[in-house]
Amino acid sequence: MANLFGKIYSKQELMELTGQISQVAGIEAFEYSDGAARGVRNLEFRTGTGFRFTVLVDRAMDIHHCELNGKPIGWHSAVGVRHPAYFEPQNPLGFLRQFSGLLVTCGLDHAFFGEKDDTSFYLYPDYKAEQYPLHGRVANLPARLKGYGETWHEGECVLWAEGTVKQSMVFGENLELTRRISTHIGANSFNIHDEVSNVGFYPTPHMYLAHINVGFPIVDAGSEFVAPIQKIQWATKSAHGSKSAYRIMDPPQSNHVEHAYDHQMSSKQNGTVVVALVNRKFNQGEGFGVYLRYNQNQYKHFTEWRNLNKSSYVVGLEPCTASVADGRIGTKEKGELTMLQPGEKQTYDLEIGVLVNNLEIEKLVAEIQKLEHQPNECPF
Repeated sequence: MANLFGKIYSKQELMELTGQISQVAGIEAFEYSDGAARGVRNLEFRTGTGFRFTVLVDRAMDIHHCELNGKPIGWHSAVGVRHPAYFEPQNPLGFLRQFSGLLVTCGLDHAFFGEKDDTSFYLYPDYKAEQYPLHGRVANLPARLKGYGETWHEGECVLWAEGTVKQSMVFGENLELTRRISTHIGANSFNIHDEVSNVGFYPTPHMYLAHINVGFPIVDAGSEFVAPIQKIQWATKSAHGSKSAYRIMDPPQSNHVEHAYDHQMSSKQNGTVVVALVNRKFNQGEGFGVYLRYNQNQYKHFTEWRNLNKSSYVVGLEPCTASVADGRIGTKEKGELTMLQPGEKQTYDLEIGVLVNNLEIEKLVAEIQKLEHQPNECPF
């Protein structure tokens, strides 16, 4: 059944009322035709509630634009959508020349700042070390689109797309990301199921991070990050002394230096963690927000990133497989760097959704606080 416009509709009823489902909801494929985005394949999902989002097929099937009834959720940087051909993998900060959108995937064999590490285990004499770029390469690799469409399942119309991204090198890694994105008619949320597989024949390092970037109007002066934080384990020096700033957002600033925090979260018995970024003052007190559900058995760490510079005004919610405080080398020294054996895979699940008003916000905040009451202030 489809919950649309305040009424429940069966498949038969919608077929009687419309020429095709795309009149109210569905997925449309298109390709950018101008500027640096030219040639990038895209899928636009519409659920019929005013909720829509775009999937960049040629950018690891990441999510770029997302909105509800014209109110944006994700962040658009000054870079915007750029074709992966413009990626500069040899530039340690090349990632930042492509960085924009609600979800940017980081990995598959490296996340966080660029670091040099041993690769002698690949047994190629001329490949003894790798200078890994910021957040790896996967976000700038095109997917092979396996399919997309609208499928009725047990009376519900599911909107879905699936694709595969390969990151490989002769005498190096051979990793494969299979991503399935799904939602349904009447929803204000979507789910992402990722499987990262080592399809090669060498044990291969694996790091993974979901860079979920929320912008204005959810991010605004007084907006709040709500999460079941047991302990704030680490913060960049730029954040020291800010106290409540990790929780309460400031207005855009000049010369702001980014803040990053490493949070230890409480979870439900099955490992589920729920966090939210909310603006209770939006639209004269109507309220607006975004939430994230992830599994702590898959993503063992969580980074909060605040960049409140004018024109780069964004907060990142980042489930990840390692600690930002440790980075690659620190994680390796602790014996916590994941090594995928040949044929081995890891799975990751995310749910991202909209909180349409303060009633929904307070309901979710209560759910979060049942897990843990977060600190009012950062201890650093």
